[in-house]
Amino acid sequence: MPQKGTLLKELYREPEMRFMCDIDILVKKEDVKKAEKIIIDRGFVREMNNGKDLVLIKKPFLNIELHNSLFVEEDSMHSYFEKAWSRAELIKNHEYKMSDNDLYVYVMAHLAEHFKSGGSCYRPTMDIFLLNKFKKEALDLKYINEQFKALGIYDFAENIKKIGEHWFSDGKPPKNLELTEKYIILGAPVQNADIVSQKVNLQKSKFSILLSYAFPSLNSMKKSYAVLEKFPILLPFCWIARFFKSGKKAKSKFDALNSVDDDGINKITEIMDNSGLNIGNIPK
Repeated sequence: MPQKGTLLKELYREPEMRFMCDIDILVKKEDVKKAEKIIIDRGFVREMNNGKDLVLIKKPFLNIELHNSLFVEEDSMHSYFEKAWSRAELIKNHEYKMSDNDLYVYVMAHLAEHFKSGGSCYRPTMDIFLLNKFKKEALDLKYINEQFKALGIYDFAENIKKIGEHWFSDGKPPKNLELTEKYIILGAPVQNADIVSQKVNLQKSKFSILLSYAFPSLNSMKKSYAVLEKFPILLPFCWIARFFKSGKKAKSKFDALNSVDDDGINKITEIMDNSGLNIGNIPK
């Protein structure tokens, strides 16, 4: 089931105007290995596999991401999008497609995910604007809004829609959303925004986050160490192996987390609240 850009390019005056960094394809979990082999047989090589996304590249610039799910298990939207296949439309043979309604919901949810992780860009906001412009007759807004409410992103979705309308019309700028608009265009106004945002959204203390870095859950570790499926008792040894494999990367995360201060937390919290992604009080 192709995702996002592959389907959205048709909304633009020229397909190339909707630039893509990679080709996202959702594949049923039991078919991932078979799909990988098909792609590798065509000259691609595996670059990374984090258990959810399998990245395959072909120089100089082709990049395919095979997803066995659309959101990580820890994300609150994971269970909703695990049902993506039951909502999908069969096009032909083995190809499926999201309905226009579900595509709209997913694009907005994906934007919310990136928004919460400390970064966004104007591209998804443009996608939302063009879906409203060219698919207006096909969209069931009642259904879409019900899904947004179920996902907890209804206010966020309304605000993103307003910002897009402002960009591409003669309407007045939404004064109450200037902060959100700047965040989309200019990025976060704090250092290590991804780490700060993680702390804000996880609602955990620094110590709790450090522990989760050092000792990921069994389910999380299974994605990198398949042996844990049969022998979960080996988890402590896999933690040690992980430390030696990515110790430097982990240390940089620890250092970044320790640099998080109240000013950065307050700025990111204000941005999230302004966008409609209300966070609440953050533990120290």
